[in-house]
Amino acid sequence: MTTEATPHPQKKRFWHKRRVVKYTIISALLILIFSISPLVLPTSDLTPSQAAQARAGAARIIKPLMSAREQATIAVTNEQLTAISDTVSYTVPAVQLRLNSSAMGILMATSITTIPGAVYLNAQCMLVPNLEGKLEFNQCRLGSLPLPGIMVEYLFKGIARVFFGEEALLTFNNILANAQLGNDKLVINFHKPGNLKASVEDRITDTFKVIQELRQLDSADTETITLYLDYIQSHATRSDNTAELVGKTFLFAQSRSITEDPVDENIAALWALTMTLGAPEFARIVAMPVDYSLMLPEKFVLRNRMDLRLHFFFSVALRLASEKQLSVNIGKLKEVMDTAQGGSGYSFRDLTADKSGVELADFAISSEDNARRVQAILAGSKDENLFIPLLHDLPEGFSETAFQRTFGSESDERYLAMENTIDGRIAALPLYSDETSTAYRRAPAVNADVALNQSDITVSQQWYQVDTHIHTRYSDGVYSVVQIAEQASAFGCDAIAITDHGDQNLKQVLSDTFWQDVGKAANANPNLSIMAGLEWNIPPFAGREHVTVLLPQNDQTPAMLSAFRDQFDHYGKSTPVDIDASAAMQWLNQQYAGQSDSPVIIYNHPSRKDASEGENQHDMENWLQQSPYVIGFSGSPGHQKKRGDDNGSYSFKFKTRHGWDPAIAVVGKDWDALLMSGRQIYAARAPSDFHNDNMDYWPCEFSTTHVRATSNAPRHIMAGFKRGHFWAQHGKFVDALSATLEDSNGRVLANAGDTLSTSQTGLQARLTVNLAAKDWQGFATSLDEVTAVIITDQGVDTRTFYPETGKNPYVFTVPLPPRGSHVAVRWFGRSIQPEQHHYQFFTNAVMVQR
Repeated sequence: MTTEATPHPQKKRFWHKRRVVKYTIISALLILIFSISPLVLPTSDLTPSQAAQARAGAARIIKPLMSAREQATIAVTNEQLTAISDTVSYTVPAVQLRLNSSAMGILMATSITTIPGAVYLNAQCMLVPNLEGKLEFNQCRLGSLPLPGIMVEYLFKGIARVFFGEEALLTFNNILANAQLGNDKLVINFHKPGNLKASVEDRITDTFKVIQELRQLDSADTETITLYLDYIQSHATRSDNTAELVGKTFLFAQSRSITEDPVDENIAALWALTMTLGAPEFARIVAMPVDYSLMLPEKFVLRNRMDLRLHFFFSVALRLASEKQLSVNIGKLKEVMDTAQGGSGYSFRDLTADKSGVELADFAISSEDNARRVQAILAGSKDENLFIPLLHDLPEGFSETAFQRTFGSESDERYLAMENTIDGRIAALPLYSDETSTAYRRAPAVNADVALNQSDITVSQQWYQVDTHIHTRYSDGVYSVVQIAEQASAFGCDAIAITDHGDQNLKQVLSDTFWQDVGKAANANPNLSIMAGLEWNIPPFAGREHVTVLLPQNDQTPAMLSAFRDQFDHYGKSTPVDIDASAAMQWLNQQYAGQSDSPVIIYNHPSRKDASEGENQHDMENWLQQSPYVIGFSGSPGHQKKRGDDNGSYSFKFKTRHGWDPAIAVVGKDWDALLMSGRQIYAARAPSDFHNDNMDYWPCEFSTTHVRATSNAPRHIMAGFKRGHFWAQHGKFVDALSATLEDSNGRVLANAGDTLSTSQTGLQARLTVNLAAKDWQGFATSLDEVTAVIITDQGVDTRTFYPETGKNPYVFTVPLPPRGSHVAVRWFGRSIQPEQHHYQFFTNAVMVQR
């Protein structure tokens, strides 16, 4: 008996045909729905006027909706509707929106980028009035696929009911029924429930609860957030600043992460921080009750500013609640709005705080490894430099006009360069980068292994007392150049520099009368060299930071100083055009390129108005890259008659140490950090900053800078400064001083200020101090303490000596460490006084490069 074979091949072909049909239909639908070009063109920039129109239009819509009145009116122009859509397109990543209103109807169109630059999901719909005047959805399409208007209307009504409640649905229906269309204006007079606002808020809270559940955040997580809130509140009174409180919070997170998920702990910690340091209203996002007593006082700041703290923690909350790019775009939108009339102006400092907050939140919850890294670095720390970069030198205060003049737009390469600078600073923070070394410009070295001729030190060159920071009545001083020169000469000055302020409102600065006064003073004091310079308000600080600029003294000096001042002084420019000092530095570089005599640029009173540690090092690194004429800091400020807490006019965050700037006086701070990186920077300078004899000593009366030079002629004094051949003191208790580098045979290889390239070992630094018989007041002198600061690429060390009294001269030596790519040794000494401030001297460093 023969059995027929079953027709399996035919059945297989049947199922194969069904698949072909199914996939063909799906492909056709995809082709209809998706497009290779956007319906709404991308919006990369948003102008301040657009942002202002969007804000005004949004207010005209939201305020009537949220009011307690049952009868409401929405009146919005077509320009405002367009601006609202442009703002949404600017802010929400991958979404482009277009709203237009006319007498014919309201056009709504959107393009959503699914594959950047390749595939888009386009949708459009018209709201047009029917014969009864009610708006209906019409001409709707998803891609090329037509959609029935009634289906789209049901979709919108369903969204209104589900997410905002029955009150919102009723309001939506009333709006559609009562809209009045015009060519350039949309007016809607409608009735709404009086409790619409409360109903919407309740539904939003419920929506957030659903979102949290979808994100797998249950009630236990709100309990964890509450735990962190309690912890923060209990430690806030025992914390001095925001960074310390952040450090304590992450220390708590680190301890809990031994048994708990570190990502979940960071999420809870960050939410608690945003509610206490940002806004208590953020509790709604995590379905928690709002408690306004959580907000911490204004002593908790970031970079010494309350607004930067708010920018930072608002951005943390935005990232926790949404996506990274959306959070950044919202920060940018706020800055664009601030450029409108009446706003605070576009601030790159605010934008840096925004981006830093977003980056912290994004990184801290991105993975378990990153979560633990954040905890390890921040736990117990008090340093804001770990999570927000220095931003004091970033420009701010741009009006719309100033922004367009300086940066063009946000798509302009000038703006993108500034944004890249900000992103680079954030990426270099210790939280995200393990890189600690930076490239540096090596100082020019003297001939390797060649001993200096002793006559170069004692015969052909001499030490001169110099003061290069003095003000006259032509700016904000009291006395004429003739009067100041007479007193300076009487107190032992060999050379002085008049450096009046560059402020443009000081009309007599560098005037003809000023130059005549300089000539008279020079004639009346033939043994005193008088130089004319400028105290420059360096960009972009608008007068906060000052720099002494000394140009070569010749017939062209008046014209060159005036040209420099007119173009580059930055006093009072709250809407700056110069975003940094590079243009001014480049101008100097070009003017004096190839000349034997060149300018000298010195940073005055560096810490006087600083808001954060490290600002001076940061600024100096930038300026060193911009010009070879920058030589260093002023180690001591003027205004030394102020002997109290405001010594040196340091009335802000940082105070002097026995009359010297902490960046120089405190071992391991900015000066040593720069030396540690291999930069030969000078700071042994103590000018008077003389204005008047109420708060200042006369030049060379109390503060003296001693420069080794061939003569006291301006070119020789400036050459001494450029070589670093100077030291400084207060109180005139030291008569002579030399700091040298010697080999094992006692040969002098270099002096303080020099950089020696050598592979020799067995080198030592030597300091010789000759005390004066009497100090500046005629009292007996003493040398009570001397410290050698030894800096290598590995760190900073000190050796302190306590000299025996009665010895004169005093000699101190320290061996150079055998290891390290470079070594620098600088010295300072102290004469203890019965008053608050002791007398001190400081030398520049002698540096060895191996």
